[in-house]
Amino acid sequence: MFSFRRKSKFPTDTQIEFWVLNQKAYSGRKIAKEKKVTPAFVSQTLKEANERIDVLLNDAAKANKIKLNYVNTELGFARGKSFILKMTVFITFSPTSGVQVWYKHQGGCVGCEIYEECRTALLQEFKERNLPIANPTLVPTHLSEKLFEYLEKMIIDAD
Repeated sequence: MFSFRRKSKFPTDTQIEFWVLNQKAYSGRKIAKEKKVTPAFVSQTLKEANERIDVLLNDAAKANKIKLNYVNTELGFARGKSFILKMTVFITFSPTSGVQVWYKHQGGCVGCEIYEECRTALLQEFKERNLPIANPTLVPTHLSEKLFEYLEKMIIDAD
């Protein structure tokens, strides 16, 4: 049986640029005026960006055996449950970091091989989403807890 699968593609530079402006609460008309394009072009570009981000988030979930229960492409964020690890998982999309899969757990960050990699990616998530962070020196597990709190609040505010 043939099954149609959307092809996974990273958003183009223009799609990313408009998507980032849209995240900063720019209206389509404001983006169009600033970039000297039509509102219809902005609308179509954002639609395509969100479709690509949707595929990326869903592909990450499938690859990691995660059942998603929430996806918001405008925020570049999905939440679900890992079949294997039986824990909550957050999947984020960022123009800089790409797709990241974050498992909600109490990890032993001190001495971890990827400590700096996680910390850098998490701090980048805060920066790109314009989220305040009171203590940027927290270990990655605690940084991720703060990020998840913000993302969960965004879910409530978006609904």
